[in-house]
Amino acid sequence: MTDYFWYRVAKYIDSNLPENISLYTFDKNTYQLLLEGYQEEKVEKLTEHFSEFLNYPLNISGIPIYLKTRLGCAFYPEHGKYGEEIMQRSFVAMEKAREKGLSHLCYQESLTEKSKENFLLLGEVKEALEEGEFVLYYQPKYDLLTGKIFGVEGLIRWNHPQKGLMTPDKFIPEMENTDLINLLTYWVLERALIDYKDWQENGINISISINISTHNLHHYRFLNEVDRIMAKYATCSPKIELEITETDIMMENGILSKLLERGFSISIDDFGTGYSSLAYLKYLPVDIIKIDKSFIGNIVEDSSDKEIVKAVIQMGHALGKKVLAEGVETEGSLELLKEMGCDYIQGYYISRPVPKEKIYEIISLYS
Repeated sequence: MTDYFWYRVAKYIDSNLPENISLYTFDKNTYQLLLEGYQEEKVEKLTEHFSEFLNYPLNISGIPIYLKTRLGCAFYPEHGKYGEEIMQRSFVAMEKAREKGLSHLCYQESLTEKSKENFLLLGEVKEALEEGEFVLYYQPKYDLLTGKIFGVEGLIRWNHPQKGLMTPDKFIPEMENTDLINLLTYWVLERALIDYKDWQENGINISISINISTHNLHHYRFLNEVDRIMAKYATCSPKIELEITETDIMMENGILSKLLERGFSISIDDFGTGYSSLAYLKYLPVDIIKIDKSFIGNIVEDSSDKEIVKAVIQMGHALGKKVLAEGVETEGSLELLKEMGCDYIQGYYISRPVPKEKIYEIISLYS
């Protein structure tokens, strides 16, 4: 699918963009365009049209597939005198577009201060790993059929010496465009395995899920590193689930199959936010669909959310997949989801993310 997508992009550039344009590859999923001799207004218009094209669905075997793309642009000499500055500021604009849910955004000076702060934070990651500043919290997953905790999701926290306990939304987005995200993912996997082994030795047998980014999946050493880490804990036969967002999973069938062969289970995280086709689910090698919390928060009062969730549960079951609802915060939501036939739930009604030691208490509560 990725090759077909970039084939369409190349055809569009050849047919619709000016001749004096250069296309450069930054990494597998990031490209840069250089336009020379154009005024800012003209470039903004070209960017808007190009963005509309990129967000038009792919047609795969008659099924429309929606992919999320982001464009960021910066101008010489307004935003920098050197190529490196222009590149860096176009990336800042692209990241801000992603954060704001926009398809494209041009650089503004007001974006820089926050970027400087984030850049400085990235410089502390390796030392933080060495100093043991990262910790893994766990949020329980509840089985609606048995009424018991069957698994947990590992969620990283940074116990920063100056900023205090930081949640992942404060540092992960900045890391996802760097190789630091790989170091962090390997740490999370190993920490999860250590805790799994400890729980198992104390009579608790639950699965652990961790989040995987598209940058991890694209890294040439990802599978080798995963194999190396898993080999150290092979004797406890760990049950590890990899959570991948809906947008990322649409592009990664090949490596997902290799992960399944290694004994991992795979879930689609934040389902419903990536605009993919429900029909495409039958082609995806996944075990669990996690319905995004944005559809669950008002499910009791909002008839539209109720119908959407019901449809996803029915479709998931028809395709032989389990369904988990995220963001369950009330007993009413739990009872409605149980009535709909949802398999699992996760959310504050059961428990907030907690340190490893608290999991014993929560499992006992629901035993």
